[in-house]
Amino acid sequence: MTTPTLDRWGPDRLRPYLATHATCPSTHGRDLEDWERMKEEQRRVDACRQEDAKGAAQPAPRIYRIIRFHEHGRPRTLRNHLTLTEAQRHCSRSDTHGTRGGSRWFDGYDYMRGCAPRPR
Repeated sequence: MTTPTLDRWGPDRLRPYLATHATCPSTHGRDLEDWERMKEEQRRVDACRQEDAKGAAQPAPRIYRIIRFHEHGRPRTLRNHLTLTEAQRHCSRSDTHGTRGGSRWFDGYDYMRGCAPRPR
């Protein structure tokens, strides 16, 4: 027969076993108390995580800008203060990329770090 462990049996099933089979009461009592203390600490940690998840503030909305990139030349900002949906909608249109004078170009979007959204 294998010796029961705290992980497999749990405190309720293990308590009677330890009462009849333990050779040193101080050892088995301490192990059981440690196990119960560990489980209680885990319950507290889980409860704190659930509270944090409930009360977590929504992240601030990110603001984007539309940039026109040229094959030769510097990028140029076309529009500022757009939401992600607006920026993606703009860049997916067929008139936001092409060739002009032998040079290719396209519109892309970039996150505007440190900018707050404008009230609409």
